[in-house]
Amino acid sequence: MKVKLPLNSYHVLQSKRYKVPWISQFRTVFWRSCLSLRRDVVLLKVRLFQAAAMGLLIGLIFLQQDMDQKGVMNINGAIFLLLVNVSFNNMYTVINAFTVEEPVFRREHWNGMYRVDVYFLSKTISEAPILMLMTTILICIVYWMTGFRPDLMAFLICLVIFNLAAHTAASFGYMISCISTGLNVAPSIASPFILPFVIFGGFYLNIESVPKYFIWLKYLSMFYYGNEALLINQWVPIQNITCTSSHCMRDGKAVLASLDFNEDNLFPNIIAITVLMIVFRILAFIGLLVKSSRRT
Repeated sequence: MKVKLPLNSYHVLQSKRYKVPWISQFRTVFWRSCLSLRRDVVLLKVRLFQAAAMGLLIGLIFLQQDMDQKGVMNINGAIFLLLVNVSFNNMYTVINAFTVEEPVFRREHWNGMYRVDVYFLSKTISEAPILMLMTTILICIVYWMTGFRPDLMAFLICLVIFNLAAHTAASFGYMISCISTGLNVAPSIASPFILPFVIFGGFYLNIESVPKYFIWLKYLSMFYYGNEALLINQWVPIQNITCTSSHCMRDGKAVLASLDFNEDNLFPNIIAITVLMIVFRILAFIGLLVKSSRRT
C-alpha cells in the first residue's frame, strides 16, 4: 500500500532527524552568533559611537529647557525625536539580520543541524544586549542634558519605555527581514510600512483628529503607545509651568489634555508596547518558518 506524502514531506521527515537535542543545538548556535558579533568589533564600536554622538547632538540642541510654554513644546519634540531615532536605528540595525545569512541557514537547517526556532532565538537573543546598550547610552546622555524631569524613578521608567520601543522596532525589523526575498528588498519596504505608524504617533496629528478609517493604525503604532507613555511620565507630576497669557498650559496635566492623552494610560501603554513586540517577533518567526519550508 502506497502512502501519499504531502508536498513538504521531505521537510517533515528531516525535522525528525536532527543530530543533537534542542538544548545542544541552541547552545551551539547561540555561541556561534555571539562569536560572530564579537568578531565584528569595528562595527560594534561604530554603533556605540554613533549612539553617543547622536545623544550629544540632540542634548546640545535641546540643552536645559526652561519650564515654560516654549520649553514644553521643545521637550515634547525632543521626546518624539528620540523615539523615532531609537526605533529607526534599531530597525535598520537588524533589517538584514536573516536575509544576509539565508543561504547558510537553509543549507544547515535542511542538513539537520538545527531547528528553525533554535536559529531564530539564538540570533535575536544574541543581538538584544547590543540594541539595549545603544539605546541606554543615547537616553542617558539626552535625558540629563535636555532637562527632563529630574527624578530617578522617572528616569528609570523613561529608560524602560525607550528600550521596549527599541526592541519593538527591532521585532518589526526582524519581521521585514524574514518576509523579504533579498538584501535590497528589506530596507526598501521597511520605511513605507513603518511611516504610517510614525504619523499616527500623536505628534504630527492629534489623536482625536485621526480619521475613523485609519483609527486601527493608531492601535498598531509603537510610536503612539511610546509617545503617550513617555509624556505621561514626564508631565503628570509637574505642577507649575510659566504662563504669560490667559490661554496656555499651566501644569503637566494641561499639557497631556492638549494632546488628548490620558494620564492613567502609563502602564497600559507599556503593556501594549510589550504585546506589539511579542506579536511582531512571532510574525517574524512565522515568516522564517514559511521561508525555511521551501528548499529554493
